[in-house]
Amino acid sequence: MTANWRPRLLGAVIATLACTLIWLAGGAAGAAFVVSFGDEHASMDVTIWAVIGSVLAAAVAGWVLLVVLELLTVRARTVWTVLALTAAAISTLPAFSYEADTETKLSLTFMHVAAAAVIIPLFRRRGSSAAGKTHQQP
Repeated sequence: MTANWRPRLLGAVIATLACTLIWLAGGAAGAAFVVSFGDEHASMDVTIWAVIGSVLAAAVAGWVLLVVLELLTVRARTVWTVLALTAAAISTLPAFSYEADTETKLSLTFMHVAAAAVIIPLFRRRGSSAAGKTHQQP
């Protein structure tokens, strides 16, 4: 039996760490991490906890979808990859619709790209089977 959960867990952790580091670097570069949706009362602070929670939520959602697809089709990884790439591309579109400083927009966009760049290949990876041992028939 393969251990597909290992690379997927690693992907979720690394993506979360990468986005956390981007948030910290963005803050150091002057990002305010406040986005506004046209009305000054409709602004939102993008905290480090929001980043961590969002990345983990996206990773879990992607993981669950991939597991379901693996139960339903032999082309699960291909279907999932197309869906994941589409979702990643769509997730960057809000950067063009909200008001924020340039550093914030760049940091948030980099976070989306970094998460996808880590999660997609690691979730596609097949886990190692039984530590490379072969089973002999008695």
